[in-house]
Amino acid sequence: MYIPPFNITSKIMSLVSEISEQVGIVITRLGNNAPSPQLRKKNQIRTIHSSLAIEQNTLSLKQVTDIIDGKHVLGAPDEIQEVKITEVQDKVQDKMQDKMQDKFPGVPQAVWNVLDIIQHNPKVRAIDICEIMNLKERQVYKHLSLLKSLGLIVRIGSNKTGYWKIMTEQ
Repeated sequence: MYIPPFNITSKIMSLVSEISEQVGIVITRLGNNAPSPQLRKKNQIRTIHSSLAIEQNTLSLKQVTDIIDGKHVLGAPDEIQEVKITEVQDKVQDKMQDKMQDKFPGVPQAVWNVLDIIQHNPKVRAIDICEIMNLKERQVYKHLSLLKSLGLIVRIGSNKTGYWKIMTEQ
């Protein structure tokens, strides 16, 4: 089992949440002037490259770009496979989030941020989400309750040792 050379702390998760929120605000303000799909693809490639570099993947940005474009690349097979898997996971997650937001209009962005945190760490506890999002416990429980009532998540096991299951059959 692979163990990354870093620990995900509440500070890291808080910063990720803040970045996601700011990106959402920018996209909302841009409206029809959103960046081109080509720019989005370049940013996705950079994100994949950076996140895998953190996990000691030695492929260059050019190699990651070539893999995503379907070209053959010389490199460690497991590193190449990581790039492909990460790209597919990103696409699935984007489509799932878009589908849910279309299906449930009017749901506040904070609720989708909670769902995003759960997607990245199904074992996250409500108190951890409070720290990550800098919200009061009552607000987090309200968001979790809404996600449960929409049938998007289910808690498996106890509050202390259980995990969240995301219901993808929507």
